[in-house]
Amino acid sequence: MQRKILVTGSTGKVGTSLSQALQKSGGQPHVLGVRSLNCATQEGSVERRRFDWDDRTTWSSALDGIQAIYLIKPPHDEPAPAIRELLASASRLERIVMMSEIHCQVQNDTEPQRAAEVAVERSGHSFCILRPNWFFQNYTTGSYAPKIRQQSILETASASQPVSYIDVRDVAAVAAFELLNDDARSHHLLLTGGEALTSRDLANIIGAAAGRPISVSEVPLDDIRTRVLARGGSEAMADFIVGLSRNIAEGRNAIVTDTVERLTGRKPISFSTFASQNAQYFNH
Repeated sequence: MQRKILVTGSTGKVGTSLSQALQKSGGQPHVLGVRSLNCATQEGSVERRRFDWDDRTTWSSALDGIQAIYLIKPPHDEPAPAIRELLASASRLERIVMMSEIHCQVQNDTEPQRAAEVAVERSGHSFCILRPNWFFQNYTTGSYAPKIRQQSILETASASQPVSYIDVRDVAAVAAFELLNDDARSHHLLLTGGEALTSRDLANIIGAAAGRPISVSEVPLDDIRTRVLARGGSEAMADFIVGLSRNIAEGRNAIVTDTVERLTGRKPISFSTFASQNAQYFNH
């Protein structure tokens, strides 16, 4: 289906891959919402418009003519109010695909991250909420990457608990499918890679790609909280990150689903393949 799509968070890991996936889908026209942009631009099927969660004056022009939206939660301690306001103003919207996270459904509906999902569910629009496991890319361009490069240390909440990590390219492929699919039923999708790996497994795979041994260091949950706050994160953000880390430490992230293969027609990218493709990120 040809829908004009707005991609929020377009410079992020999934947003970048999603734009690439849409361009491969017959040049699907879409708009990249960019926070720091002086004026709208057009290049082929890709348009760029200014969109800033913290500047409501950008919302109307970003949504003009939009029929589907890939939605990243605003970087607020309470993201639901802004989501409700944005979606209420999107009169032509036919489809919402929102990025959430694994296990969000077990939270109380009033907790911030789950409340953001509820805002989409009750918007009156057809929706798909994506709940992916942790990303491969956390180890190349995310918070874990510097210690791997500089000290050959992989930090983790648990060295022994397996996690079904996923590549953002697979998340983006599913998002593209859900944005373009004629079957516009509302549902939630748990997204995982094809296997569950421990941090020791990851260290061995990264070490093989990097050409040197990588050790594993467990970080207590209290230390994770301290680090988030030290980087300027709020108490709500610290609670969120600690909650995600606790799920790993307690072995809740090992589940493997067939969602990626079922919807895209191909198996998820393996961590071994990812590591070999990105070996340069593991070295200085």
